[in-house]
Amino acid sequence: MKKIQVFLLMMFTSINIYSFGGGHDSLLFDGSVNYELPKNADCKIKLTFVEMGGIEVTKFTTEVLEVCGEISKEIKTEKVTMTKPGEIPLGSEIVTGPNGYAEMEIWDGALIRIAPNSTCRITSDFCDNRNFIQKKTSKVWHSIKNLLGGGGYEVTTQGAVGGVRGTEFEVITENDKTIFKVYEGKVEVTPILNDETNKLVIKAYEKLIEDMQSGKITMEEYIEKTTKMTEIMEGSRKFPSVMVEAGKMVEVTFEVSEVKDIPADNDKWFEDPKFSR
Repeated sequence: MKKIQVFLLMMFTSINIYSFGGGHDSLLFDGSVNYELPKNADCKIKLTFVEMGGIEVTKFTTEVLEVCGEISKEIKTEKVTMTKPGEIPLGSEIVTGPNGYAEMEIWDGALIRIAPNSTCRITSDFCDNRNFIQKKTSKVWHSIKNLLGGGGYEVTTQGAVGGVRGTEFEVITENDKTIFKVYEGKVEVTPILNDETNKLVIKAYEKLIEDMQSGKITMEEYIEKTTKMTEIMEGSRKFPSVMVEAGKMVEVTFEVSEVKDIPADNDKWFEDPKFSR
């Protein structure tokens, strides 16, 4: 069997989320995290609800050092547990426990509800770029309906970037995939190659080999699918955008799945009355 040369590429998904009014933002995340202090001193992010032992908040700050005439930066961390409402520092990573729920309110009208066992980050330049990061395991509901100043809002996961204005949606990250469920507005999903999900393509290759050897797929299907994956890794394959409307959902690994209806028994944990206390 021929060796398959795997190109180490980076991959994430760019999502443009539209309001019913038709306007949209197209935003891109380069994978870096900026720890500089925000320009908007009035920007505040408030923890409005927390339960079951609170949330763990790790604040990242940058200290500028000068040694022998050379300038360097050192990133420092400070970890605290928040058990009651209060202000969350910019540049913080937020972790909810096995039974913990949390709600945050952004100064410009956005509302964020976080489910248990989730890890998220608010970048230190959030006030300028409104970039909310969801780590490898997370489940977060975003309500972005009344942004002040007409600015955008970003949600970044290991495989996706969402540019948002005027919508309500849920983003779930589960190991190798990201799930988008849209409740209001529209979401345009476009995969973009990048090395974070290179291993997913390798896994898919291995699964195709197993399926072909076991007779689950024909040699023709195997050749067609491996050709497609080779084009993905080489960057020569162009992905069309997928528009996801309200009531629909989509999954993203190294490509976007077919758009499906959100199941009737979908868990709307974010509508629990406890969040309105």
